[in-house]
Amino acid sequence: MTIKIVFFDLDGTIVDNQTDQVPISTIQSIKALHSKGIQVVLATGRSYFFTKSVGRLLKVQNFINCSGSYVRLGHEEVYKDPISQNDFDHLVQICSLNGDHLSCFGVEDSYSNGLAKEVALPILKNIDCHEIPSIFPHRKVEYMGMCLFLSNGNINDYHNISTELQFLPLGRKHSKRI
Repeated sequence: MTIKIVFFDLDGTIVDNQTDQVPISTIQSIKALHSKGIQVVLATGRSYFFTKSVGRLLKVQNFINCSGSYVRLGHEEVYKDPISQNDFDHLVQICSLNGDHLSCFGVEDSYSNGLAKEVALPILKNIDCHEIPSIFPHRKVEYMGMCLFLSNGNINDYHNISTELQFLPLGRKHSKRI
């Protein structure tokens, strides 16, 4: 059997969780796969915005991002399933009322409603992520993923926004990922 393609997660697989860096041995292994003509895909829950620097480092051009809601093969987007504008508007409204933090991740952009430095960056650490702009743009952005950090609100405030959104725990006691 000939191997033609391999898929790798980022956190703890490609990127060392202790150093937040790609080990030299990983770079060499990916290079060896390329030399054998094997396609490499980075598959992660993170957005393309957060993974493209790792792809450049490894010379990988194939991505499955935001748990499958965005797929890029080479320079071509082959699949996108953004969060609807209506769901996004409802999320922003409820977050504003509750004082909860919302970070949103598009293909090329990332935005938050103001608490990114204090709340999101320590959790969303990444090689190429030092800042998340703390204002939503006035132009339309297609968001592939979002992270909701509860401060004052209750997760039940968010469950009825849409049947399309799924809230998953991120690991901290009061954080939920959408």
